[in-house]
Amino acid sequence: LVSTRFASKMGAACTHPTNSKDAELSVEDSLEDLSNTVPVVSPQMASPSLKPRPKQKVVRPEGSVLPLQKVGMKSPWASASRIASVAALQRMLAPRSSGRPDFNGMWSCFEIVGDMDALLVSLEVGWVKRCAASAINYGAGYVSRRILQNNDEIEMEVIGTPSDFVQSFNVGSGWQTVSGPDNALRINPYWENSSLLRIDQTELNGSCPVILRHELHDFGLLISMTAADGVSASWRFRK
Repeated sequence: LVSTRFASKMGAACTHPTNSKDAELSVEDSLEDLSNTVPVVSPQMASPSLKPRPKQKVVRPEGSVLPLQKVGMKSPWASASRIASVAALQRMLAPRSSGRPDFNGMWSCFEIVGDMDALLVSLEVGWVKRCAASAINYGAGYVSRRILQNNDEIEMEVIGTPSDFVQSFNVGSGWQTVSGPDNALRINPYWENSSLLRIDQTELNGSCPVILRHELHDFGLLISMTAADGVSASWRFRK
């Protein structure tokens, strides 16, 4: 359309010439019409400006990350039996007290030292029982002791007597009631020194006091018994 109008005006100017002033006006009019017809594009409109998109800050809602919680008793791994087993294992693996003797093991009596019959008389043991004890050499070659020790906790089982029994006690915890060959007894176990375990023993009513001492030697374990009148005898054990 622009070209046609331009050509028609130019043709009219060339076909119907007048004077030079009219020709100049016709050319100016044609250029003015052309300038009004052709759209003018400004440099700012040539292309849209592309600005970088601003970064958006990610805001994490509160509570999106759950805090760690301590496993309680509701956990299947925290049952009472499992906790008890773990506690028992920790006690077994705990280091033993420094300087304490280790009595753990199965100990067999192989020898007696001293006058055993005199000791039994001091302990007011009857003649029939003294004869039975003499028949088995007062336990030498017959009697054994199985000892389990964890620091001050001791379990001692006497095996090979007419009435076997087990004693469980805690050294240094004062007077305690334990089992005996005939009936319950009262004992007070404590460390007499760094290498000797002493047990003061009586009947439940406090009668028949006796002192037992356990001590490790080169041959093994020595258990001595002293009556109230001072008469003493010993048993030697080895693993």
